[in-house]
This record gives sequence, structure tokens and C-alpha cells, in this order.
Amino acid sequence: MRFIKSIGVLVLAAGYSLIAVAALAQTNTSTPAPNSMKSVPDAFIDAFFNESGTVYRNSSIRRQFEAIFGSGTLVRNSFPDNQAGRDAQRIDDLYRYTLRQQTSSGPIIRTMDLKSPFDSSLGTTAPLPTTTP
Repeated sequence: MRFIKSIGVLVLAAGYSLIAVAALAQTNTSTPAPNSMKSVPDAFIDAFFNESGTVYRNSSIRRQFEAIFGSGTLVRNSFPDNQAGRDAQRIDDLYRYTLRQQTSSGPIIRTMDLKSPFDSSLGTTAPLPTTTP
């Protein structure tokens, strides 16, 4: 009976390693070039769903198995909280890159503020005339 249980454990471990190898082969670890021809909103959406995926991807049996056991690659596990952290880091990097592109793409343009009735204080205005009935 113990022999049969140990064989079952070995088969399960072999299956787990095959799934991990398949996940390693299918994982896209390359970072796309920041200056690719995507719009800024599309780049942020891609960065947001890069590791953690959409709800449709996360509802599959394979993804649920990966979420429980963390079978990613040798250097990147697939636990949901770690994937969300990597997505957040990717979004932060993209945000900083976008800000650098916006500020370094040309000369700084300074404009005057528009006239507004709210650009002064009530304490500095003249008092209203009092009228008697």
C-alpha cells in the first residue's frame, strides 16, 4: 500500500514538473520596447494585465492550479500577489518613462493663467455699499 502511494506521489511530482516546464516555455518574459507604436493608454493596459492576466484567463483550471501552487518559472512564481506586484512595478516604470518623454521632448512652454473671478481674496476686495430701504 505504501508502495502504491509513493508511486502516486512520484507521478504527481512528474506531472507538476512537466506543467512547470510547459509554463516556462510559454511564458513571455521579454519586455516590449517602450517606444513601440502603441498608444499610451494601450501601453498602460498591456502593462496592467501583463503578469496577472484578465478574469477570463484566471478562471481556467491551469491558472487556478498555478495560483495555488505558484508554478511559474524558476525565477518567477505565479502566485497572484507576486504577479500583481510585478504588474505594479511595470506600470510604475512605464509611468516614469512617459513622464520623462513628455518633459524632455521639447522646450518648456509657459502660459499665463486665465482670468478668473476666484484669483483674489474677499479680504482684499472693496466693501459693498450699504443701502437702506
